[in-house]
Amino acid sequence: MGPRLLTLTERNSRDELSLEIGSRLRAMRQSQGKSMQEVSDESGVSKAYICEIEHGQAHVTVAILNKWVEALGWTLGGFFGYLERRLRQ
Repeated sequence: MGPRLLTLTERNSRDELSLEIGSRLRAMRQSQGKSMQEVSDESGVSKAYICEIEHGQAHVTVAILNKWVEALGWTLGGFFGYLERRLRQ
């Protein structure tokens, strides 16, 4: 049996979460005055992929997210705590 297809509601929730994650990563990067190229150089994640994630056009993996937040001086736990607080507002 193949993978289960997402319902429209599940797909919309997943897309909204991707947008939120991208938006928060962009805000964190900009608050530090870093360009996409600087984060790319420090994390090894391509600038094009960073742009896609920040604009909610791609889903980020945990491995890529870890590289990205470390380039911003954060931990995954710290990022998820930050994201959770922002989502509860």
